[in-house]
Amino acid sequence: MDRKLTVLVFSRHYLPGYRACQLIYPLSNIVNRLRKEIDFYIITLDRDASSRNPYDNISLGEWNQIDGVNVWYLNPQSLAVKTLVELFNEIEPDVIYLNCFFDNILTQRVLWARRLDQLGKTPVILAPRDELSNSRLKLGWLKKKIYLQYAKMMKLYDNLIWHAVSEDERIDITNTLDFVTSRQVRVAMDLIFSEENGVTQPKTKINSPVLRLCYSSPVSPEYQLHFVLSVLAQIKTPIAFTIYGPIVTDDYWEECQALIAALPENIQTDYQGNVPFLTVKSTLAQHDLLFSPMSGGCQEYLIFAAVAAGIPILTCDPISNQQLGEALKQNILGWAYSLEATDSFVTAIEALGNWTAEQHLVFAQQAQRFTHEQLNDTKALILHRILFAQ
Repeated sequence: MDRKLTVLVFSRHYLPGYRACQLIYPLSNIVNRLRKEIDFYIITLDRDASSRNPYDNISLGEWNQIDGVNVWYLNPQSLAVKTLVELFNEIEPDVIYLNCFFDNILTQRVLWARRLDQLGKTPVILAPRDELSNSRLKLGWLKKKIYLQYAKMMKLYDNLIWHAVSEDERIDITNTLDFVTSRQVRVAMDLIFSEENGVTQPKTKINSPVLRLCYSSPVSPEYQLHFVLSVLAQIKTPIAFTIYGPIVTDDYWEECQALIAALPENIQTDYQGNVPFLTVKSTLAQHDLLFSPMSGGCQEYLIFAAVAAGIPILTCDPISNQQLGEALKQNILGWAYSLEATDSFVTAIEALGNWTAEQHLVFAQQAQRFTHEQLNDTKALILHRILFAQ
């Protein structure tokens, strides 16, 4: 029998964390789908994003078994390049996979070790996770511009293999990094959860005039909760709106609270905090609509989770997953509009408020079929196998 490929992953955040969803969800799905044919070793921090406290029930200084995968947790205060090199020498991986671009805790330390020839000739794959898109680059642009110029001068990112999840991200990478050619970028769209996680059975909507909406993302400007609240302010249908997700930006949350206080009486809002990774789908299934107006790794995971939970989605263009994007354009799984088309978001919610229980059931069955089709579509899986077999 051929030896399994060994991949050493460096990701600033991983399970059981859930705040840095744009990093955690895409990676956990890759591992979940390919762990039977690839040996993954994951090196990550011992705490969630924006948290000072380490996870409960983990061990430092040894490998932990998390869902059948070896995970090594590191205290950020005592992290050194030497430690990362020692772990690399212990595992002797066939491939190194970096799950972030601007991460100065793990990604940059690994790249410096490589630059100093401490990692041999091991191929390095880097997944930017949408960090090189125009919308993400605008956040802290001056600091990022200076870093990009410095990194180019030091040849820190030279001769890498780049993992893009869409053709749009391939273009973002080559436009931002003029030393990267299109041939260096491999496109492999995000994977979704495996069959082992199951698909929620279609549910019948509770006989209530109140429409149950939810938002499930970090509370920070790029995830557009401000926009969601501005749309809800125009809705006439009775709404029970639940907000899930960590508060990342306190000032932004204060602005959102002011908008919540000004909402009309027909909109009742509740903040429920974080949703653990393993309960996202069952939590979404308690609602009638996921309102998630931003694309990217985190949002697409939530969209797939909502579809698997049998509820429609309301989101914004563009969607990097081609099949999902086409389904939304045809209103098969919900609705996707430009953020400039506020009236379209309002119309979609008002229309959903008029759905009968039978319409909700038909949609849930339709969503189930789509989910099974996605699970049986092996194209994305094959592209990931090719990506790691460099």
